[in-house]
Amino acid sequence: MELVLRHITCMVDFSALSRIGLKIGAELAGRCGASLSAFYGVNLPGDVVYGSDYSYSRPKQQRLLTDAREKMHALLQEYPSVEGMVAEGEPVEVLCRQVRQEMIDLVIVTARHMKGIRRWVSGNLIDRLIRHIDCPVLVIGCDRNNSQDAFLGMQ
Repeated sequence: MELVLRHITCMVDFSALSRIGLKIGAELAGRCGASLSAFYGVNLPGDVVYGSDYSYSRPKQQRLLTDAREKMHALLQEYPSVEGMVAEGEPVEVLCRQVRQEMIDLVIVTARHMKGIRRWVSGNLIDRLIRHIDCPVLVIGCDRNNSQDAFLGMQ
């Protein structure tokens, strides 16, 4: 069975590592003739005490969304053919819906080698993504020093 890639999405968090993931995604999309999009989910948590969806004031929520859109725009300056998507909601849930609606063939995420609570939080997101998404997930990791030399070159 041949894997055909028509649309690839790269989950970004605007870090240097996610920039590397986007670069690898662009290279892979170019080789496969696939389109590439970048995805960022803005999770605006609700008030767990009163059950309100507005634990952040509406102006603060709008600021967070605007900041994310500006960061996405800046990130994609060197990738003019890449479409950026900033979505409000829990990132894994929103991306899973997006995969079904847009028929995404591959999702790329990046991960650092972390320990303790940071690993629990980051790993939890990637683990949930892998368990719930309806397409393959490529997880790109790096060494503990976050060195760019830790990535394998694509030949």
